[in-house]
Amino acid sequence: MCFNWLAWILTVMLAGVAHSASAQQNPLTLKSNGFAEFGVNYATLSSGYPNWNGQFFRGMVASGDNNWNADLAHWSQWGDQGTYVALGNTHIWNPDWHSNVTVGTSSGGFFLPQLRVDAFVNRKFLPDRSLVLTFGAGMINGKDDHRDQSLYLGATYYAKSNWILNAGVRANKSDPGNVYSSYQHVAVTHGQNKDQYVTATYAYGREAWQIIGPSTVISDFSSRSGALIWRKWVSPTWGFNLRGERYLNPTYSRSGVDASLFVEF
Repeated sequence: MCFNWLAWILTVMLAGVAHSASAQQNPLTLKSNGFAEFGVNYATLSSGYPNWNGQFFRGMVASGDNNWNADLAHWSQWGDQGTYVALGNTHIWNPDWHSNVTVGTSSGGFFLPQLRVDAFVNRKFLPDRSLVLTFGAGMINGKDDHRDQSLYLGATYYAKSNWILNAGVRANKSDPGNVYSSYQHVAVTHGQNKDQYVTATYAYGREAWQIIGPSTVISDFSSRSGALIWRKWVSPTWGFNLRGERYLNPTYSRSGVDASLFVEF
């Protein structure tokens, strides 16, 4: 973990798992052809650091055995601002296997990565395919000389009575300095598609480095974060998403909220 906005990315990914739970259990039966989501973000920081704000769009379009997704976000953080864009693909190989690949880059914003690549392979287990194991790898190139390489191992279990349990660990190697760190997360979701999902997440571990100013870096420190996410359908085709997050490390703390509207088609 190197950029503190990764905690936000983590909770978004967990919300996405909840959003597509039915498709995850049986990905060959898609519930919709896609969705579009627009939202805003605001966070307050301690220790005299400036507050954050941002606007974001994410969308997905299904085509045969492929889901194509896009993310576009404009962030104002640490007294600077920048735009991040990412494109991804989820490919369904057969009822038991599917993969995810996402590539992202940015313009402006010293805190944003110059390049980020994540790839995951997912395998379903048990007779009802209710257990999904995930293995992944990723790399991040910062806009200074920092570089990260990571491996991820996680599991998602779709239990009875509309419960979803998720846990994972990411092992990370950062340069310069050849610094090793790891970050763990757990999440519990309850709900069902076209009604609502409520997700609680907790993440903790050590971060190798984090840029908090144009020439200011904190390194080799522990941190933790928690989030509560509510995704609610107002009708079968649209709804809203609310998320609150609390992040803590020895240098500063952060409290943030996201609000968004989504439309399915």
